[in-house]
Amino acid sequence: MDMGTLRMLFLLCILQSFATNMVDIVFLVDISGSMGKNGSKTVIKFMMKMVNTSFNNISQDGVRVGIILFSDSEKDELFLESGISKGNVLHFTKNFHTHCCGTETNTHLGFKRVREYFNHSHPHGGRECVPKIAVVIMAGVSANPSETRKEVIKTRDQSIEIFVLGIGNSTNKTELEFMASDPDDSHLYTVDSFQKLKNIDSRSIGEHIIETGVNAPPLCPKRSSSISPISASASSVPESTEGTNREGTSTKGTNTDRRSAEGANTKTSSAEGHTGVIFGGVLGACGCVGLLVTGVLVAIRVYNSKKKRITPYGQTEPEVSQ
Repeated sequence: MDMGTLRMLFLLCILQSFATNMVDIVFLVDISGSMGKNGSKTVIKFMMKMVNTSFNNISQDGVRVGIILFSDSEKDELFLESGISKGNVLHFTKNFHTHCCGTETNTHLGFKRVREYFNHSHPHGGRECVPKIAVVIMAGVSANPSETRKEVIKTRDQSIEIFVLGIGNSTNKTELEFMASDPDDSHLYTVDSFQKLKNIDSRSIGEHIIETGVNAPPLCPKRSSSISPISASASSVPESTEGTNREGTSTKGTNTDRRSAEGANTKTSSAEGHTGVIFGGVLGACGCVGLLVTGVLVAIRVYNSKKKRITPYGQTEPEVSQ
């Protein structure tokens, strides 16, 4: 392995460190009578402020945003494949109050549609192996609580992280807590009224949502990049492999091109050994670069964070003097 190849590998590692913020986010917004037109307009302003201030990497290969509205039925407002620019997301956000207001709060239909949005095999679905986050905003109680619980469980089983914002006194705290992913203190936010929603620091909530997605573990199992030189008989190699990815779907594969390993030559040349050592060193350097970049970004974010931040359940932290 020459120095040119090493430089290229190292450059790719650095670029990969900056390209780890791929996240698919879907807003599931209540537009029933409990929300009301005025309440919907307040929610729109809240969402637009969040997108403007904290969703800074909306793009084809970065953060994608989708919007689903629910009431008597669910309504597609913005597919993930179209939510690839901040301008487009804001355009579809600012006018959804025109669809308000239905009679029922059929939350279960909304969660069903959320799973379809994230399904990469769906015509308008999300990306495979990308962290998936649902942000539920509601101001009432589900019309069919038992069905809602079933759909929430199915959604969580597909490794979809769920954040919940409950507005007003018509919500059911127990239901909201069940919807939100664990722990509740970092996934559930409540506020007493639409008026108080105006004072919530949407930026810090948005940043927390993005950070959760960026720091999420891989959704797909890693594929081995090397083959062990240890010889084995063909009968000792399994005919198929099975696994379950983070979305809860079974993944099966059969190696149809498997060659017999009997009598395999296990001798490895010294040049190959040196190459393995060098490649391992490069991978280790990649990890260091990733940690360094992450540390710098976190430090910058903390330095620029506001003195006043909203905390879960609608509480506000006291001013911090500097």
